[in-house]
Amino acid sequence: MLVSARACLEARGYVVVGAYLSPSHDAYVGPKAARLGTAAFSAALRLELTRRAVRDVPRVAVAAWEATRPGAAWPNFPDVCEALRDDLVAASSTKSGDDDAAKKEGIPAVVYVCGGDHAVKCGLLDAETRRHVAWCAAIVVVPRDDTDAASLVHHPEEDDDSAESSARLFVAAPAAGGVAGYSSTKVREALARRDARRLEAYLGSREAAAFLLDPSPEDRRTYAADFEMIDRLCVRGRRGRHTASCVL
Repeated sequence: MLVSARACLEARGYVVVGAYLSPSHDAYVGPKAARLGTAAFSAALRLELTRRAVRDVPRVAVAAWEATRPGAAWPNFPDVCEALRDDLVAASSTKSGDDDAAKKEGIPAVVYVCGGDHAVKCGLLDAETRRHVAWCAAIVVVPRDDTDAASLVHHPEEDDDSAESSARLFVAAPAAGGVAGYSSTKVREALARRDARRLEAYLGSREAAAFLLDPSPEDRRTYAADFEMIDRLCVRGRRGRHTASCVL
């Protein structure tokens, strides 16, 4: 998804200096899992899994701010974007001192990347909604496939600098190589069957797949409750039962 979004932005003249994946807070994942009747991996394990999955991906890192915020209230995606923007402003202020022009010129714009379903659910395709967006400079929507792309009624050439909306909107090409068809459900099924080949394909990383399927003794101690959950899931998977699952 991030690769497709980067290509979309670079084709429009943007210079992408980096990207972050931000795993969700336990206060969001836990209740969602409960509603679905599934178990949920801890934020600590999800962060480590994501770090391993993107370790060799250029210009992509894992952001822990969202997942590690203290308290029972989970940060929503605008909060995460605002936190990143504030960090960039602070970093720029440190480098440029009191030169306001240098500060403004040196601060990278924050662009939010999401899927089509999320964009529709949150009203991000609506110009009126985006007119009030101050937490990012642009939104890139990455559809699941060509059909999904066609359903996102939008003409990127009309969303230029003269538009009334605060945040510009771009629709990227669907992710290549079948990635758009991957889902957390498929990851859970591959994990339950201990299918290393499929799990590696879904996670995009052999190291991440091995972390879940063959953890080191130290990893087992560090994420004991999570790996006990995985063990139970795999036992049921070997019995052909997939009623027990977990939310990534």
